[in-house]
Amino acid sequence: MISISELYAGYEDKEILHGVSETLPDGKISVIIGPNGSGKSTLLRSIVRLLPEISGTILLNEKPLAELSRQELAKKIAYLPQSRNVPDITVERLVMHGRFPYLSYPRRYSKEDREIVKKALEMTGLTELAGSKLEDLSGGQRQKTYLAMVLAQDTEVILMDEPTTWLDIRNQLEFLKLVRTLADSGKTIIMILHDFEQVLQFADKVVLMEKGKIVMAGEAVKVLSSDEINQVYNIKTFLYDTEDGLHCYVKM
Repeated sequence: MISISELYAGYEDKEILHGVSETLPDGKISVIIGPNGSGKSTLLRSIVRLLPEISGTILLNEKPLAELSRQELAKKIAYLPQSRNVPDITVERLVMHGRFPYLSYPRRYSKEDREIVKKALEMTGLTELAGSKLEDLSGGQRQKTYLAMVLAQDTEVILMDEPTTWLDIRNQLEFLKLVRTLADSGKTIIMILHDFEQVLQFADKVVLMEKGKIVMAGEAVKVLSSDEINQVYNIKTFLYDTEDGLHCYVKM
């Protein structure tokens, strides 16, 4: 479980997060939503210690993340950022990078490392593309490759910043179903999404942010039907039932 208490964080010249406190449960999908510039990505980057906290604490299973070395942290939390470079490397070699936290010098992959990578490629449907160059793939295939790298890292917590951005609708749903499977297997998932339908379908907990603060947190139905979300986004949301489940309609 990740517990955040009175977190103030940001960049050298600007504080972005202002006293954020929240608990993100184990083995669940927590989705962070909010308008652009509300502090969502800054919160993820603070959890994975890419940004130093100005003050406050972040605990993983009651242990301060600040006490962990970079290698120890990488064995516990994987992070899939919103944008990445496209290196001159094959799919399989990139996925192998997920095993770096477990290697000593010189880096030699064990049979176990290779089996974990093989499984990650299978889970993301990339086995046949293992030898392909990353630069030759579509945006969606690249995104799946980075997800496979995260899976190969084999951490208990996975952070993802808008992970469905480069995927078409079908691949978005396949991706989120895989995320659901990971959570059901015990992984703790924390990700940023913008599609309220997807939030409603896949989130166990929703955290609504605005201007560097948490406005509201709770079950998706509660947050998406609240006055708070309408005020934060300046929209009107409507939840309605159909034969295939609950849906969210949005209008200005």
